[in-house]
Amino acid sequence: MTKRVAEISELIGAWKAVNHGDLVPELRRGNRIRTSQASLAVEQNTLSLEQVTAVLEGKAVLGLPREIRKSAMRLRLMKSWSNGSLNKWRRLLPNNTLHKPQKRG
Repeated sequence: MTKRVAEISELIGAWKAVNHGDLVPELRRGNRIRTSQASLAVEQNTLSLEQVTAVLEGKAVLGLPREIRKSAMRLRLMKSWSNGSLNKWRRLLPNNTLHKPQKRG
């Protein structure tokens, strides 16, 4: 019996070593949603965590259109950023604002 438990543990360890990125996709998704909502809240966006989750899932959300668009854009950017594709992230920004200095009036 102890030998079987050791074999199973060894197989689980080998699987985890090979699939380390696939272990907690829901945790990453949840963290991305919470981070996005908190960041938006700092910018005076009034969408709740549930509303931001609904935006991510493509569901209808009751709120200001400007806030919903900003939330959707933030989630797309965060997903792209988490995939490690900075060039893709830059293309999502309107007018490629990373390369243009902002003029303050």
